[in-house]
Amino acid sequence: MKNRLVGWWQSWNQFWFEFHRPWGFALARVQVAATMLWLYSVRQFANMESFSEQGLVPRAMALPLMMESYRPPFAWFALWPDSMAPMIHLLFLVALLMVLIGAGARIWGPLAWVLHMGFLQRNYSILFGADVLLGLSLFYLMFTRSEEHLSVRAWWRRRQGSPGLVGGNAVSSAFGRLLMIQLMALYAYTGFEKLKGASWWDGTALWTVLGNPQMVITDMAFLRHFAFLVSAMTFATLIFEIYFPAAMLSPRLRKPWLLAGVLFHLGIAALMDLWTFSLGMLAIYWIFLSDDEIRRVFSFFRVKLSRSSGKGESESGVIRFETSL
Repeated sequence: MKNRLVGWWQSWNQFWFEFHRPWGFALARVQVAATMLWLYSVRQFANMESFSEQGLVPRAMALPLMMESYRPPFAWFALWPDSMAPMIHLLFLVALLMVLIGAGARIWGPLAWVLHMGFLQRNYSILFGADVLLGLSLFYLMFTRSEEHLSVRAWWRRRQGSPGLVGGNAVSSAFGRLLMIQLMALYAYTGFEKLKGASWWDGTALWTVLGNPQMVITDMAFLRHFAFLVSAMTFATLIFEIYFPAAMLSPRLRKPWLLAGVLFHLGIAALMDLWTFSLGMLAIYWIFLSDDEIRRVFSFFRVKLSRSSGKGESESGVIRFETSL
């Protein structure tokens, strides 16, 4: 009994505090920061319309517009006056750029997250699921060691001949696991919520989206002649989302499920023009893959990733492209 308890304790510690995927963390950081930078750069040009008293939502209405489950007792983060919104938003973009290139993500990451929350609370009406998802991802990633690759920091260490970071640490490991669990919970909750709708039971739910020209960017009316296909995609969506957590715990199902998720989100992006949401969801997928699995993914596209030593030291902070490209 004692040996069994010791084994369980060791497995618990290994799961939570010895999890380190430098390439997964790095790719997730780059994809999350790049997606946020793209999304919020567009809003920089409509800043006064979005975040001022002369714009769409006056400050007095900012919190009442939020759903009650998201509504804080007062604006914890949006503490700046509206007249400073353009300058603060520009600082936000600079912080995201620093996170993207890996130049002090542990410093710029928290600043970017605080400013993100401030703008989210200032005008929740113009935001959507991508903003919430990307904010969650940024929060978890800023506690991880995500700068061992694809970063200015790693490049500078290599240039100076300094050794890379040796492995992970308990905080980085725990927050990496929490981000994985967050995604699994998100999928499962979304799938179970769908079961409340009758159209998900009779297989017509996707038709209400694909057959609505206001929700898709191309004419999908031809699907009315393929009712079986629409029903199959509807039930496949339910199965994919509800069983995503279980699939991630299965070595046999994990990679096929992730591949299905890639196709699922790329389909959403292409048909509904929800690229920021889809890229934000897919960014977390990198953490579910080991470094060797990520190398195999990139080798398929003739891209060679640098290896880390057995001690976890980074030999390079860049991706090397083969000349056969």
